[in-house]
Amino acid sequence: MQTVFGATEKLKVMRNETTIMHAELQVGTSTIMFTDATEDYPVQNAGLFIYVADCDTTYQKALANGASSIMEPANQDYGRSAGVLDAFGNTWWISQVL
Repeated sequence: MQTVFGATEKLKVMRNETTIMHAELQVGTSTIMFTDATEDYPVQNAGLFIYVADCDTTYQKALANGASSIMEPANQDYGRSAGVLDAFGNTWWISQVL
């Protein structure tokens, strides 16, 4: 998220040396909260929709950082949009208002 979307880390609380209990990243004015999976809290994949300044550039950054393509950038009724699947199984719909 930091490399592709320019996120900044706002908070990170660890359960132990390797497991995140609670973390917050900020992308623009939006805060995204997340945690590592545990036995009590299993993996839950997310579907996320994010507006960016440049859909094509962000899509290429995502691919360069290990994401796989779901949908190449294309113009839609609501703007330019693309889809990627990140290394953790989360789907990101990357959109740009035209």
